[in-house]
Amino acid sequence: MRKKNDTLKKSAKKKQEVFYVVKNIPRHQSCSREMLKVMRRLQGRINFMINKAPFARLIREIMQSCSQEKRITVEALEALQLIAEAYLTDLFIDANACAAHAKRVTIRPVDIKLVGTLRGVIDAGFNFR
Repeated sequence: MRKKNDTLKKSAKKKQEVFYVVKNIPRHQSCSREMLKVMRRLQGRINFMINKAPFARLIREIMQSCSQEKRITVEALEALQLIAEAYLTDLFIDANACAAHAKRVTIRPVDIKLVGTLRGVIDAGFNFR
């Protein structure tokens, strides 16, 4: 015969419902997806890619090598940085196109040299190393 305690325990067990939470396990994202995410984030950014302090030190060092006792305003530094970043961005876009034409993904110094030669900035006999 059954005891009262057994029936109570079974009914209490039936009343307890167990809910399982299924977590979405993130799939492994390929490098290209991660890079596209980073590129989208950086393209939406308004800030400069190069930090201001190192760029300002570089400009001041160049100015000191040319002549002593020169000063520069913050607005002029920002303008120089904006122009420098725009130039570098265009340079790398063109170098990437050269690498893609050569059926490569990685940009090499040869690509940057080719872009400089085509733009007329670098002489044909110039070596990076």
